[in-house]
Amino acid sequence: MNDTSLKTLFHPFAAGLLDAPGTAAQVLFLNAAPGFRFPEGFPAAASLQQDLRPAFRALEGGAHVLHPQPEGEGYDLTLVLAGRHRGQNELWIAEALKRTRPGGRIVVAGGKTDGAASLRKRMASILEVEDHASKNHGVVFWLTRAAEADAAIEALEAERRSLMSSTDLDDVLGDDDPVAAYERADLMIKRRAIDFFATVRLYPHPRGKKKFDPETVQITPKS
Repeated sequence: MNDTSLKTLFHPFAAGLLDAPGTAAQVLFLNAAPGFRFPEGFPAAASLQQDLRPAFRALEGGAHVLHPQPEGEGYDLTLVLAGRHRGQNELWIAEALKRTRPGGRIVVAGGKTDGAASLRKRMASILEVEDHASKNHGVVFWLTRAAEADAAIEALEAERRSLMSSTDLDDVLGDDDPVAAYERADLMIKRRAIDFFATVRLYPHPRGKKKFDPETVQITPKS
């Protein structure tokens, strides 16, 4: 989640490949990133989803409506800022299909090093992807939400279930509110959830320093 991926996400609108949705449109932004700015022709306020606490707090206080989990339906446009975890990306796209009105548009973008090109090819195998573009070391693709999207939604959710089948994290990852479920879980489950999504490496803390040094922790999301 960075400025480069945001530029990639909004590139189709800036380059005239897609028309802006209009100032009266209902827009949903999944995995919204702090500091984003809509291009011209977007509404002043949108519905944002962000479940990571630091990013959530950074997004607070603006004109947009902010939720930790997606809410609402019938959106004209849904934006998805993809990350490195394949299962989470596919879950966001399934949510976009559920919450975008038939005939509405879904736009997805991510970094090439995060697997965005593979994500596009995977989506093209189960959905009709209209077009795509490469920009700022990333890939953006878009599609129109078909009237009948149940099969695609089920395929994406089945993929998520298969990724969880080899773990005992279904009570957390399958919950309607995974963040709250994680907070309720015991320490062992929390450790397994972290290991499922990322590799965490701890480095020796500098001698003589009592304050926490974030440079001593390296977190690498798993693809």
